[in-house]
Amino acid sequence: MKTIYFSAFIAFALLASSCGKGGANGELIGVANKKFRNNEVPYGMVYVPAGTFIMGQTDQDITFAQISQNKQVTIQAFYMDETEITNSEYRQFVNWVRDSIAVTTYLQDDKFFITPKGKDNTASAGKKYIDWKKVGNGSSIWSNKKNAANASKLEAMYYQGEDRVFDRNELDVRLLKYNFAIMKLREASNFRNDKTKKRSDFILRDTVAIYPDTLTWLSDFAYAQNEPMTQGYFSHPAFANYPVVGVSWRQARAFTVWRTRFNETYKQSRGIPLRAEYALPTEAEFEYAARGGRIGTSYPWGGPYIRNAKGCLMANFKPGRGNYID
Repeated sequence: MKTIYFSAFIAFALLASSCGKGGANGELIGVANKKFRNNEVPYGMVYVPAGTFIMGQTDQDITFAQISQNKQVTIQAFYMDETEITNSEYRQFVNWVRDSIAVTTYLQDDKFFITPKGKDNTASAGKKYIDWKKVGNGSSIWSNKKNAANASKLEAMYYQGEDRVFDRNELDVRLLKYNFAIMKLREASNFRNDKTKKRSDFILRDTVAIYPDTLTWLSDFAYAQNEPMTQGYFSHPAFANYPVVGVSWRQARAFTVWRTRFNETYKQSRGIPLRAEYALPTEAEFEYAARGGRIGTSYPWGGPYIRNAKGCLMANFKPGRGNYID
């Protein structure tokens, strides 16, 4: 008898739900999603397929054999930059921070801002965002010919007093700081059942001075004549496509956060689904990609030697003495 009553209840529930509106006809059809291209490869990146490899040293290492043992690691598929981050790419980050500080702190001109509107199509009080279409590449801000009125307002962003050399207007790079916040998902997972924790406990907030340490050319190479590299490697256009140098781990992490937000801003403005966040590669991901799919080899090119048949080095390192120009 209970079975009859239960079956009758189910039948009545289905009949009642079929009379409802919503276009689903009483069926579980899921939520309609926006169409998107799933084959989009991030610019400048290459696809690294999923796989497994033996992580660790290939040759025997008696000294560290008991400390750093090999292990098998499985890696999910990911994208990785085809080359190192270049000076030109990192300067895009530096210029973005420079312009955002100039607009929000020193110029404070309403023409460079967007005030979001509420539901009643009126401006939201206390909220305004930089209009990057007006800022562009920064020429409208920093060009004295286009806007001489900005020059006096931006004077404080240059070195002052005794810090000036030949009275040149040189940007005080100590002012270039990037403020960001990210979720610490791993820590949030570890304490997900802790009632004493708040969401804010798992938010990492950091402010990072993002300009590269150009003096590293001298501090890391004490016996080299690298003064010209210190003065022009990051700023001169001749080195635009060379790898950026003098960036710390914190600066690199700040760069990945900015790169993520920069891409998200574009996609949100066009209603495009967001992609996964950019991040620094883990040790396992970096080694997996560097091995190039080879197993049991000391170097990505497969051979056990660091020079080819012509005697040229196969990688950018110089062991021992020799001609450092070739």
